[in-house]
Amino acid sequence: MDSILLRLAFSFVIPSLLTGMPGAHASSGTNIPAFQGDLLDEAQVLSSSQEEELRKEIARLRTQDDVWLAVHLPAKIQGTTIESFANDVFQKWKLGEKGKDNDLLLIVAPNERKMRIEVGYGLEELFTDSQTKRLQETILKPYMKSGRYFEGIQEAIRQFSVMAAKHEPSGTDTLQDQENPSKILAELREERVRSSNKKEEETALYNLLFWLLCLLYFFGFVISVIRKLAWHGKIHVFGDSNLICLYQSSCPRRMGMA
Repeated sequence: MDSILLRLAFSFVIPSLLTGMPGAHASSGTNIPAFQGDLLDEAQVLSSSQEEELRKEIARLRTQDDVWLAVHLPAKIQGTTIESFANDVFQKWKLGEKGKDNDLLLIVAPNERKMRIEVGYGLEELFTDSQTKRLQETILKPYMKSGRYFEGIQEAIRQFSVMAAKHEPSGTDTLQDQENPSKILAELREERVRSSNKKEEETALYNLLFWLLCLLYFFGFVISVIRKLAWHGKIHVFGDSNLICLYQSSCPRRMGMA
């Protein structure tokens, strides 16, 4: 009897406890797609022309700056954390050149509004945690909130090139200046203000039309009431003097009337 209980415990109870532990099936429950090129848009938020343009930017980053970047926009991150999902993709795709570890991965999850940048060991001096975090907060997040995924990813790739320091940045290109991110945020705020003003103007126009219709309806109602009362002899309307008398006895006598 004891051997049967022990066998049941090892066969069912212990495996169920192990699989129920946090992180025990995080990777197995995450369906990581196979590597399909530099850009994979499973969320389908980019047009064909936008995908082509981003692939050109990624290829240019690889050629000029020796940074092997891949961008993935998942439809869902499969119920796990963005950090765990990005790490699983990073480990499975194995980007970069052997011996250089010059791989870089950008994950943008539109449905969860999450993002993550994974950096290979060979690029950690160029792409520090503080820089990548600042890039996410000042560039990717504002663009994501406004639904401009293409512009956000494009600007992130441009900043990757600047951070790689393979060429001299022009003007205020660097994230350290903070002028460019501030400019982007200002533009986004202006766009939101313009959108809000447009909505307010449309609302004001609709309100004006509504009250005009109400006024026309009121005048129409008043005229119909006057006509109905005049028809039943309750009032007299004098067209030449614009007088309306509610009672026949109070109406002034007109010339030619008895």
